[in-house]
Formats: sequence, C-alpha cells, structure tokens
Amino acid sequence: MEITDSVFVYRLAGGDRLSWHGRYHAHGSKEFEIHFFLEGEGSFRCNSTRYPISGGRLFLTGPREFHSIVPEAVSRPLSWYAFLFAFGEDASAENVRLRERLDSVLFSRHTVLTVNPNFRFQFEDLLQLSRSPDPALRDSARHLLSSFLWRWFGRIDPADVESSGSPLPSVNVLQSKRITEFSSDDAVSSSGSRLQGSPILKPVSSKDSAAAGESAGPGPALHGSHVEKVHVEKALAIMQKQVREQLKIEDLAWKLGLSTEHFIRIFRREVRMTPGQYFTRLKIEGASGMLISSDRSIGDISAWFGYANQFSFSRIFHRCTGMSPLEYRRTYLQVVDFS
Repeated sequence: MEITDSVFVYRLAGGDRLSWHGRYHAHGSKEFEIHFFLEGEGSFRCNSTRYPISGGRLFLTGPREFHSIVPEAVSRPLSWYAFLFAFGEDASAENVRLRERLDSVLFSRHTVLTVNPNFRFQFEDLLQLSRSPDPALRDSARHLLSSFLWRWFGRIDPADVESSGSPLPSVNVLQSKRITEFSSDDAVSSSGSRLQGSPILKPVSSKDSAAAGESAGPGPALHGSHVEKVHVEKALAIMQKQVREQLKIEDLAWKLGLSTEHFIRIFRREVRMTPGQYFTRLKIEGASGMLISSDRSIGDISAWFGYANQFSFSRIFHRCTGMSPLEYRRTYLQVVDFS
C-alpha cells in the first residue's frame, strides 16, 4: 500500500480551493480515500448518497466511486484531512487481506464512521510523516495508516455490526439509511434483469433507469480472473475516449468479444456499478469540470457531452451531484484574485 496524496484543508467555504478539493470526481481502479472532518457544516456525496458532515465524521471511498464535498454555511466553513492510498499488484499478503476487508466494507456500505475528535492529532502526525523526504518516515506513515484502517474497519465484521448494533470501541458506525435521488419507479433489482437486450449507454431517464440503478452488484468486489480485469479496463478506456458519444452496451461487449450479459456481469463485479451507471457519471464528471473551468453555457456543455437537450442533462446532473448545473457552477466556480 502506498499513500499517493495527503492534504489538510482548513476552513474552506468556497472559491478556488473548493473547485479542486470539493469537486465531483472519482479515483483509479486501485485507489481508496479517507476524509476526516474536524469542523463545519455541509454534506459529503458518494455516488447518489448524501451524508451530513460534522466534526469527527470519517468517510471511506473506494475505486471509481464518484464523490464531492458541498459546504452549506459560509459561517461554518469545513476543515478536513484527506489521504489517498493505493494497492499495487505486488501487494503483500497483509495488504491483500486489508484490500479484501475494505472491499467488503464498501459493499456493505458501512463506510461512514464517527471518530473521537481528539484523533485529529494522529491525523496530523500521519500527514507530516507521509510528506517527509525521509523514506523511512514515509514507510512509517504507510504502516500507521494501515493500522488505522484495521482499527476502524477490521475489528468487527460489517454484518455483525449491523445485526448486533454494537459499536466499535470509541468508533460508532453511522447507521445511515441509503438515500438516492431516484424515484421508486426507478428501482432496479440486483439481478439486473431489465438490462437484457441492447440498452444504450446514455444518461438515464425514468424510462430507462435500469442502466443507472444504484445496486452495488452481486457481491463484495469478488475480483475475477486476470482476463476479466483486462476486459473491464479496455471497456473503461473506450468509455473515457468516447465520453462525448453514446455507446450501446452490445457494441462495447462485441468489441471485447463478450456476450452482453457476461460483460455486464463482470463489469458490475469489478466496478460495483453497471456500464450505464459508470458512463453516465463519467459524462457528469467531465461536465462538472467544464462548468467550473470555462464560461461555456450549460446548453453548450450538455451538447458537448452528447445530451439530447439541456433539460435532460440538468436532470441527470442533479441526480449525480445533488445540484443543478447552475448551482454547481455557483458553488464551485474558481475565484481568481488579481489584487
């Protein structure tokens, strides 16, 4: 395990720092991130679930999970630590066990904890060690973070926490009901039965919501064979390259030499969402970046990413980020001070 980035964000309420630290984005296939909030008022959004932020709240996000931070009161700015870490292919047996534990936690959605606020000083130690020019101290940061992760997520099986309701010592699992932006008509079963045929990889609507359901897949990130991983990585690369277009799932599967059903199954297992969900969020990630880094109109941006009209784009954007494109631009717009 390697710590690839570490930051301390102090009293953030808006401006250019928010446009970077709080933006709607996701990380790579092997990357996890933790955020530990010290103070402030706002919300942490992961995929389509929105959680309130308060002092002592800790969030874990996994590979390719789209997330953002939204301050909600200028008078109560947010302060937090964030650590991005990744597992390599040559991970030790201990790191493999930790990765499997985190995958299980992500699947069970026990990813939000309340930690003793005094833990902030240990986070500060971790921050300083992870940024040290001394390799030995950076190694100690890796081991320290690993011990924290085992302490928070490894001591009790998530199923045991849910069934017994017993909190970890000094760490309470936040029993948040899963909240989504989709209506009851948009519900999708974990079997993915409505994904049969030739659905289009495009922004979802109430009529084709099966491609954007919020089911996390059939199990806790049971990693498939190397060949299946290669297929998924190729599919992700194609989606990234053609993010401005509309893709058919059957065409994408055909390019990979797979049946549509098998492609959807292995994609869900590796990415924890359907191809349609991922492609939609990939479009919204690009659109959100364009909203805060350019003066292009919302209509131009929606057309750039292949949406039929601005209304459809705005509806999908709100489902993904919890805000309209205009609200997002006003919240995260980069502020340049020329004084």
